[in-house]
Amino acid sequence: MTPVDITRIADHLHMSEAAVKARFVAARGDRLIDGTGGRCPFLEDGRETSCRIYAVRPQKCRDWPYWEEFIDDPRALFEAARLCPGIELSNRPLYPGSNCADE
Repeated sequence: MTPVDITRIADHLHMSEAAVKARFVAARGDRLIDGTGGRCPFLEDGRETSCRIYAVRPQKCRDWPYWEEFIDDPRALFEAARLCPGIELSNRPLYPGSNCADE
């Protein structure tokens, strides 16, 4: 989380930056807190799961699920896919250094 991320989220949610930090940012200040079940606190359930801050999500979220820890560990990617409906696993591998699956 950067100060710019916090400002953008606060503006989007019509909250103060202090309120966003207190409610959604981990004590270290570098990441969001874990929501229920380890999910992102901004994921909303409904007919389709969605992100409350999608338009202003931080870069780390924009890169999801192409994080190094998932590319390096297929089990971690499988667990992430279980928690995030936006990840669709296939038999095609992810390649390190790329932002897409083998097409």
